[in-house]
Amino acid sequence: MQLKISPQNSDGSLLSDEEYAKKKSPAYERKAHLEEMLGDAERRVERWLDIAEKTFNFACYAKCWFKNGTPEEKSQILQALGSNLKNLP
Repeated sequence: MQLKISPQNSDGSLLSDEEYAKKKSPAYERKAHLEEMLGDAERRVERWLDIAEKTFNFACYAKCWFKNGTPEEKSQILQALGSNLKNLP
């Protein structure tokens, strides 16, 4: 970029518009790729936080829910406790 805007390059003798475009294109592609990776990381963090929050709430309230819940709710609690934890995402 500095070579392109340099006063000595006013006539394009140091770096032509075509050469600049060739150098700029991969940089923009890399930037787009990094932004995509960042977005993916943010989604994974949000998903992990959601799972952690649900797990924490379950751990805090499962006893109360089981004590006061309907037979269906009690069944769901027992199923959650007895589920195969290896299959969690």
